Amino acid sequence: MKPIVCCLILSIFVSPLTARPQPPELNAESAILVSAASGQVLYEKNADRLCPPASMTKLVSIYTALRIWERQGRSPDSRFTVPPAADFRAAPPRSSLMFLQAGQRVSLRELLHGMMIPSGNDAAMAAALLTTGSMDSFIDEMNRSMKDLGLTKCRFADSSGYSDRNVISPREFALFCIHLIRTYPEVLEMATLPEIVYPLPHNLNGTVAVYGPMRQINHNEMIGTFPGADGLKTGYIDASGNNVALTAERDGTRFVAVLTGIRDNDRARRSWKRTVDATRLLTYAFDTFADYRLIFPPFYDENGHPLHAFDPVVTLDESRLSDFAVDRRGHQLIPMQGGIPLKIISLEQKPPVSPGEKFIFPRKIKSNKKFDIFQLSDYNQ
Repeated sequence: MKPIVCCLILSIFVSPLTARPQPPELNAESAILVSAASGQVLYEKNADRLCPPASMTKLVSIYTALRIWERQGRSPDSRFTVPPAADFRAAPPRSSLMFLQAGQRVSLRELLHGMMIPSGNDAAMAAALLTTGSMDSFIDEMNRSMKDLGLTKCRFADSSGYSDRNVISPREFALFCIHLIRTYPEVLEMATLPEIVYPLPHNLNGTVAVYGPMRQINHNEMIGTFPGADGLKTGYIDASGNNVALTAERDGTRFVAVLTGIRDNDRARRSWKRTVDATRLLTYAFDTFADYRLIFPPFYDENGHPLHAFDPVVTLDESRLSDFAVDRRGHQLIPMQGGIPLKIISLEQKPPVSPGEKFIFPRKIKSNKKFDIFQLSDYNQ
């Protein structure tokens, strides 16, 4: 369903009784499900357990490369010569590859596609060398990015995820993924590409491709099969099994999930278990929860100054809307469902929007005696 706005003080519409979906049983050793809009954790299983993320590391490499390129004012379409260290034949054994060759010409955008779709370790090496000049400098940038975001458990030792010295927790990595798609929404366009072909004629630069143009399909089994799925990245390493960072959006509600430690000695069964887990968790999310933006009456502090509610999005279990209430404690609003606090909404003494900032403008479409239901539309001030 579409997100709706509720003009709520202490009352809410009572929905018909429906069977409440139950949290799924997962093969994954660790997992977390988060609403991208409200930040609420909707499901977790050993979400603070540390593990090597494998090729999910490339999401951090993509973020880091884009951040550096943006800081330097350079275009992602600028072309560079592939250095010898990024030649696919120099990659570690069992590497996923874009099949770069030394001397070819490639853009950062093509490298990002090569990291996202075939999960090329050679592409991750090239991105590191072409943005900072060395792998050590790029790793420093990756870890500095995590520190800047307050993600203390995410540490990286290479740009591809090949090393088991890379480490994340599902909880922190889900927060990173939300930040990634908010900061660089074009990442979702990369993540949904069905395939990549490399090299193309403009890449050759006088070289002869060893295997000719290689057509490789997206490794994320959810893309094109689960409605609304538009990211993000799979990964495998012996130390943790199959992992996946997921996101899907339907009618304005977006969920992010991270699953790690999906194990099986058989590669095909391992991939099947990952797909089953991903489908179960996202199906549970869309069957159970929806994001609501709350419109509150005016609030004032003890001196009569107006207070504005910031981040007033809350994710609710739709089978229990009658259990919803809002409690005010000083300069905080605490939405609750079934008596359980869901999040804290701050009341602050500053305008709710800045000039030119995008905000939600409500248009009433239905009313009853208790409250108004609004449909959301975007409006630019």
